[in-house]
Amino acid sequence: MGFATKADRDAVENEMPWADRDVPKTMYEFIDRVAARHGARPGVSFQITSGQADKAETLSWQEFRDKSVQAANLFRRLGVGENDVVAYLLPICNEAALTLVGGSIAGIANPINPRGKKCLLNLDAGNLAKRRTPDPDQCTALI
Repeated sequence: MGFATKADRDAVENEMPWADRDVPKTMYEFIDRVAARHGARPGVSFQITSGQADKAETLSWQEFRDKSVQAANLFRRLGVGENDVVAYLLPICNEAALTLVGGSIAGIANPINPRGKKCLLNLDAGNLAKRRTPDPDQCTALI
């Protein structure tokens, strides 16, 4: 069903109250349901470079769920709680999607857009483990 008018929206809203709908209450519940229903199907795919011979990296829904939970577990081990924010600066890639969902499972995710410029950060596990905030001056390249 498409939504072309306010009447279309109202018709869906009037079918039943929101509280009676079986909708996921958390990001984890949402991604877990999708993986349970469509596990082996392609879920998330990005092609970092645009050459004709360049391949896209595709994750199935089950792989996406598993890697998102792995990211959430990492954030939790680093001390991220449900009211903490995971801010990140990444190019459009699978890792960005995994960080968004993993950060949302562990706490609050906040993607940072460097005003349309690409910024390659020189981060290492030591900085992440010490929870140092990335500094824009650490960019190895601004394009």
